[in-house]
Amino acid sequence: MKKYKSLILFLLISYSVFAQTEIILNVSSEKRQTLEGYGASITDHVDNIPESTRKIMSDMVFKDMNLTTLRMWKWNDAEFWRHYVDSKVIEFAKQGGVNTLLLAPGGKNPPKDMNTYVDDISKLTNRLKNEAGFQINVTGLANEPDTWTAEDIASGLVKMRESLNASGNQSVKIVAPESSNCDDHWYNIMIDVKDKYPTAWNKVDYIASHSYGMSALENWAQLSFDSKKNYWMTEASSNGLDSETNDNEAASIASRFLNDMNHGVTNWIYFIAYSSDTEDSMTKFVVYDIPSNKIIVFCKYYYMKQLFTTFHKGAIFRKVLANKNNEMNQTYKSKSPYNAAVAQNADGSWSLSVVNGTGIHDINPLPYKFTFNVPELAKYANLKFTVLRTNVTKKIVNEGKLIMKKGRISITVNPKELVTLTTIK
Repeated sequence: MKKYKSLILFLLISYSVFAQTEIILNVSSEKRQTLEGYGASITDHVDNIPESTRKIMSDMVFKDMNLTTLRMWKWNDAEFWRHYVDSKVIEFAKQGGVNTLLLAPGGKNPPKDMNTYVDDISKLTNRLKNEAGFQINVTGLANEPDTWTAEDIASGLVKMRESLNASGNQSVKIVAPESSNCDDHWYNIMIDVKDKYPTAWNKVDYIASHSYGMSALENWAQLSFDSKKNYWMTEASSNGLDSETNDNEAASIASRFLNDMNHGVTNWIYFIAYSSDTEDSMTKFVVYDIPSNKIIVFCKYYYMKQLFTTFHKGAIFRKVLANKNNEMNQTYKSKSPYNAAVAQNADGSWSLSVVNGTGIHDINPLPYKFTFNVPELAKYANLKFTVLRTNVTKKIVNEGKLIMKKGRISITVNPKELVTLTTIK
């Protein structure tokens, strides 16, 4: 019995020591990007969901999670109409607050005839506007154009802008390249477009990449800032089967989101909002299980809902570095065990967020004491924050108030937990 008591005491002491491992999160006073909003895609497998349930699922994601962009795949016209118009996907999303329709055309290989390719996009845009009353606001050039060259991108941008303008769609913006990652290959392609094809560079309104194994990096943020082109992240998820208790994926997607907010992203779009396809469910926030007539809500839904409702449109982000000047990246073979982001919302409130990513990516689980150091708030002797915490058992739980003293505030976050702190008005 004494041995067991000694073991328990040892474990408690060890945990206490680990919990005091402190990470200083230093927040720059320089204002960076302004948040424009969030979104999600709908692909297929929606028309077999009962209409009333489809409306509930749409509201759960777009309305309740504060999403304002619907990304739609450019199928052939009949399939597009079935998935988005006849199914009321667009209608329900707009009722839930969506104000931006984003088209996702093309794919891996450049088209054989670029003129036909872009004209087809313009024709669909006009048909949707004239026959259904819905205006596409932004179109991609191609989704994950893996084999496109800088010359292909440049040609597509020029011809896309010409086709949109000629068809009366001057207001439709263009986002590119929507690459599967933001590695040096794609960064250099976009630099080549900018330097070698300046006419084409002037046609792209927003730059974009995806957030899978490699999330946003500072060189892309600086490209966005220098060129005054907002940085969109138009797709993020993982592959595999998800569950209501999968806090690995929940912490992973939260880490990537915070990474992207800390690296200049202005518009952040998840992959699939809802679906009846229960396969590869890590790509979806919620799914409808037809045999049981049940909506399944995955663990990551609550993590992302907390984040999407903490940082609001108009929030201006600051750069956060860990322990003096260390980046917190989510990139190939270099995944930070924690990620953080800080912004001042449009209403004047401040929001701080941190996720402890230990326990995933083969990183040993370890609790951390995180201390935010915010010089802009040092003038306040005492500043009250509301604390929200989410983990596998807690779903956006309000833990009460925490006091920041002269710009510094500390909180312990356990493995795979998400915490947000927002000033109390």
